[in-house]
Amino acid sequence: MHFNNFELEDLYNKYEERVNFSISSACLDPLSINNLYDLVYKFNLQNKTPNLVSKEEFLTDLADFKIDYSSKFGLDVFQSALKNKYGNHLNFLSTCGASEAIVLIFTSLFKAGDKIIVQKPIYSSLYQIAEDIGVEIIDWNYDWSQDFDFNYAALQSLFYKNLDLKALVINNPNNPTGVFFNNTELNLLIDLVKKSNAYLIADEVFKDLVNPDLDLKSVANLYEKSISIADVSKSYGLQGLRAGWIAVQDFALREKFLKQKNYFSLRTPILSEYLAAFVLKNAEAILSESRSKIDLAKNTIFRDSQIVDSKYLKEIVLAKLISFHANDLDFGVSLENVFNKFELCLGIKKDSLGGLSCFVELLSNKYSVEELFNFLIEYKILLVPGKVYGDDYRDYFRFSLMILI
Repeated sequence: MHFNNFELEDLYNKYEERVNFSISSACLDPLSINNLYDLVYKFNLQNKTPNLVSKEEFLTDLADFKIDYSSKFGLDVFQSALKNKYGNHLNFLSTCGASEAIVLIFTSLFKAGDKIIVQKPIYSSLYQIAEDIGVEIIDWNYDWSQDFDFNYAALQSLFYKNLDLKALVINNPNNPTGVFFNNTELNLLIDLVKKSNAYLIADEVFKDLVNPDLDLKSVANLYEKSISIADVSKSYGLQGLRAGWIAVQDFALREKFLKQKNYFSLRTPILSEYLAAFVLKNAEAILSESRSKIDLAKNTIFRDSQIVDSKYLKEIVLAKLISFHANDLDFGVSLENVFNKFELCLGIKKDSLGGLSCFVELLSNKYSVEELFNFLIEYKILLVPGKVYGDDYRDYFRFSLMILI
């Protein structure tokens, strides 16, 4: 089985050693083991919850943990943490990050000639894997002219024109736009897929960052043919653990993914599962910190308005990048000259942002996103151009909310 390279990953692989700073990262700063314990301890202390074991005991238990094979579905303690998070009625399969979960799902469920609808733009592996095995990808695009609004009428039309659909694929919240479907919108999606007896596949790696007051549901809890994908990388700042999972209602469906997993990782790293179980058990301690950072970043952009002030966004991005090269006066002057030639236009409402990034449109009569990319990369600053999500997005680039912290 052969897959084409993913342009986004190719970009990172090409420039990884040359980059000191990313304007586009969709990750939190990674936590150390000490950071992880200290966050949980501080949260428990503030909320007067039962104390943890001491840090010395925690680290000793970690050091004494036997690095054996995990069980086929994942450690019991990890499975228990997932059931506590989603509910006992679901079935879970541990995976090496969300990436393996995506591969297992698409190679297990689809064959050449099948049709699936995919929300666009979207993280590339959520359609490229299927495309590479001969699946027909039908694009469901956001309505760019309407602030990335939920374009339901267009989706209905796609379903009515394609009666043999196998699945609808979404990313909730979306990478790169940060936009998310609320529960009402998710129920509308489920009404459509039910009529076609299709799967609803949702990459939910950023879901836990959404305001908990909204009680955003995982699709696996809403429909018997829904599949939720998640991990501890994006929402928890533990990307190096490579601990992810698939959540489904159908036990037989999990068995199908397990058979495919035997040709990939076979078993997920047991130490990663052990730590991931601790993380999920103490999720709010970590997520409250992550959400506060995102809120601070959004407030920096939006201030008192629900709609972004494009001029202000340009000013704060400029200031942040110049501060990164504070000792290089030529860089500051050159960057200001470049930025003065174009406008940054961001048409997203504040309350619609739920991930770690947003999509910024570059409006310019002189410069392109590619030229801005080439300018910044000379100074070891990475910008992810929108073209990695498809040619329709050449005038956009992904922007990390975290650079504003």
